[in-house]
Amino acid sequence: WTGCVPSKTLLAEAKKCWTWRKMNEKYCATTNLPLREFLSDVKGRIDDAREFIYAEDDSPEVLRTLGIDVIEGKAQLLGPREVVVSDSSSSRCVKAKFGIVV
Repeated sequence: WTGCVPSKTLLAEAKKCWTWRKMNEKYCATTNLPLREFLSDVKGRIDDAREFIYAEDDSPEVLRTLGIDVIEGKAQLLGPREVVVSDSSSSRCVKAKFGIVV
């Protein structure tokens, strides 16, 4: 699962990177934090946001508590309302009026 990061998180982190770069260009400023480490911190904050969203909203366990049927496996769309979901031991044909395949 790679998850979705809200645009506000990405925009906030991009602004931090832009500000950091401009500060260094304009004022010949240096920080104690090299760019690689700074970007690593940015990636860490994005990963933290993604993990929080998964744990609070998107995990199969959370979806099940909301009454959503979660079927895990490899999916093959057969038609507008039909999908076959396979795992290592079986296959299951699912028909539904509405659904999400990820």
